Amino acid sequence: MLRDQTVKTAADLITIEKELAQAQSDIEAITAQRDALRTRTDTIRVEISYVGAASLVGGADFTPIYQAIRTINQTAVNSVSWLISFVAAIVPWLPVIALVWWAARLGMRRWKSRRLSG
Repeated sequence: MLRDQTVKTAADLITIEKELAQAQSDIEAITAQRDALRTRTDTIRVEISYVGAASLVGGADFTPIYQAIRTINQTAVNSVSWLISFVAAIVPWLPVIALVWWAARLGMRRWKSRRLSG
């Protein structure tokens, strides 16, 4: 109707306006639905893990070795994490350990000197 260059009546213009409003409303509804679906899919995480049947080589199952090789990085990270935790736990006790060690050495020296002189 818009492409037709003939004179339009008010009823024709109102019909065109209603159709345009309806089309705009449909576009906005579809855009809102697309945004809602995008938000929903952005918050979903799917993780799939598949472990097939163990393959036997010469009658031996090498799956544990394969799994150990695959997880070597995680094992190293866990070991470093444990080391950091250990150091953080032991550092506050170092002065106490040093004092006990010093007192033990002093006591051993005195005990040895008494034993040798007595």
